[in-house]
Amino acid sequence: MDYQTNYQMPAPQQQARVPVTAIFGLLSGILSVLICLAGWYFTSIVTVLAGVALGLIGVVLGAVAMEKAEKAGCGRGIAVAGFACGIIGTVAALVLLPFVGVLRKVNEVTDIGSTIFDAIAGLFS
Repeated sequence: MDYQTNYQMPAPQQQARVPVTAIFGLLSGILSVLICLAGWYFTSIVTVLAGVALGLIGVVLGAVAMEKAEKAGCGRGIAVAGFACGIIGTVAALVLLPFVGVLRKVNEVTDIGSTIFDAIAGLFS
């Protein structure tokens, strides 16, 4: 019996590709968290709102990517991570938004208050 004649090489299998929407969802989710933290540090409402927008984009792209990943058979982990980071960034930005607004007002009042205090102190010196 000759075993070599009946052996066939297996057909090369294509590698499953990660959906691009999963990668962009993850990136926008991570950026939303980072921009939200930057908005807190710099007390910028516009920056926090940009974090909300990027977070929502991450949620949408992550959800679309999860459906594509199920069909493709790979990339589901990246899609779920993008979805989760988008949710975390959106919720964090929405929670921080009122605090950033209050901190901004406190800083404005403090600057005005110190200027008035300096002006009054200057009258008596």
